[in-house]
Amino acid sequence: MKILLIAVVTLLIFLFGARFLERRFVYFPDRALSHDPGEIGFPEYRNVYVETSDRKRIHGWWIPNKRARFSLIFCHGNAGNISHRLDRVKILHALGFQTLMFDYRGYGRSEGDPIESGLYKDAEAAYEWIVKNTNISKYPLVVYGESLGGVVALELALKKERVRAVIIEGTFSSLKDIGKVHLPFIPSFLAGGKLDAFSKISKIAAPKLILHSDNDEIIPFSMGQKLYEGAREPKKFVALSGSHNTAFLDAPAVYEDSLREFLETL
Repeated sequence: MKILLIAVVTLLIFLFGARFLERRFVYFPDRALSHDPGEIGFPEYRNVYVETSDRKRIHGWWIPNKRARFSLIFCHGNAGNISHRLDRVKILHALGFQTLMFDYRGYGRSEGDPIESGLYKDAEAAYEWIVKNTNISKYPLVVYGESLGGVVALELALKKERVRAVIIEGTFSSLKDIGKVHLPFIPSFLAGGKLDAFSKISKIAAPKLILHSDNDEIIPFSMGQKLYEGAREPKKFVALSGSHNTAFLDAPAVYEDSLREFLETL
């Protein structure tokens, strides 16, 4: 009986410790929205609230586009919130996207606390909104994931056949892999989730564009290469230059040209 009790207590410590480590070292949410799309020339934007399957209220912004060719769900990285991604979305708008950007639970105005399974539910709720409120037959649906958001985008594409294409930028291959780089002192078995982009990308049939800076200081370039090697065709890999968070601005011509060329193949 004593051995069983010790085993149960050990298991509980492991489970709660793993979840704590995931939240402590993976997610860095910011509740305050510092800007809005109206400030960068999109006064027609509107606030969107969706409810997830586990009843969390998730906030996002819908940015329409009179010259739209595609619909886009934008999945941001692990820090900040949607108000910090407006420069990137402005570029995507110019390339012909009408965009739904949303905050994961615990970020911005979205309810709850971030955890891997919850992020996937948040993206699914965003997907349901865009399918119901836009014509994805006329405006094919593309999912874009930045850094951590790449894992979320891949999971959504894996589950939803109506996703026409996937774009990921600066995404790590798995939580275990990136943990070895930044937290080598923490045993990998304590990771609270898998966040395994590599296992997902090999199962996705939709066209994939993988962007990664060759001098990314946070997510090693080799991880972008690993994802490309593990991906099914059709796929394309483009090397950017610059920092993890600003490569799209540091190498604007390469970034925009690669997106434009990829969209022409869809």
